[in-house]
Amino acid sequence: MIRKSVLSENPYQAQFTPAEDYALWADLATKTKFANLPEVLFRYRKFGGNISITQRKKMNTASVAIRAQLRHHLPVLWEIVQAQATHVWELRLFNFIPLIKVIKKHNQLLFLLFRFIPLGYIQKKMK
Repeated sequence: MIRKSVLSENPYQAQFTPAEDYALWADLATKTKFANLPEVLFRYRKFGGNISITQRKKMNTASVAIRAQLRHHLPVLWEIVQAQATHVWELRLFNFIPLIKVIKKHNQLLFLLFRFIPLGYIQKKMK
């Protein structure tokens, strides 16, 4: 939910299509308050025709540009978010069977076989 006045004052940025929602939220991070509600208010249906699937390359390119902009304009916030973020990568066999999942949180990488069998972890040294 968002106030109409906030949206009116901060329109979508068409140059980031199809990731304009992400660009809007990133832009609003310094202009309004955000809150995370504990209950689910909306369910998202994912299927092969979703823009996030049909325009995946374009969306990834736009997302990289948005993150670069955030990193440039809000370096302190960027570092805080990166320190707390969890990043997940997955290697799939035949683009279907999940083989290796890598979870990066703080300074640790956890490797899982088939998404649930722990293979081990790497503790990275802090700078």
